[in-house]
Amino acid sequence: MRVASAAQGVHSRRGCGIRLNFLYTRSEDALSTDRRRLMRRTRKVLAPLVSVLVTLGIAVTVYADVMQATGHLQGKKSTACVGPFFMDGANGGFIVTGTTSPGAGEWTVVQSGDCRFETSQTIVDFTDTELSQFISVSENPNLFPGCFKLCVTKVNKNIDYSMLMDSGPFQ
Repeated sequence: MRVASAAQGVHSRRGCGIRLNFLYTRSEDALSTDRRRLMRRTRKVLAPLVSVLVTLGIAVTVYADVMQATGHLQGKKSTACVGPFFMDGANGGFIVTGTTSPGAGEWTVVQSGDCRFETSQTIVDFTDTELSQFISVSENPNLFPGCFKLCVTKVNKNIDYSMLMDSGPFQ
């Protein structure tokens, strides 16, 4: 490699073209290679870290009025869920709704007292293209307070889905 004036530029042995830097040296090229390596390593570390943080953010119990999701399920046996959703029962219950197309999905609503779902019970479990269910506090007082998840699992073919949990008020 040779160093030249700004008008002439610097020709690299790698054939990368002409650089018009006044003080370009080989050490700057090595530094930029080191920077690229550092950026690759940073991305390799940050990507899993961001993934973990997003997963933890999703797994945190949510005190919301409405949770919803839409998407596409494919592969062997895929499942999508919304929740956990804490309900104290003060609103009289909650509604779960959902649709799948072109085929049916297996809909489940799971309840747990502690939101970690170490112990849980399935309170809705059926297969159809449509879901519309009201879970009433007066009819199910043993479920409240508690955390709930709404899930859909593809049965045979790939499906598009839309699902919603709404805590009301419904009194």
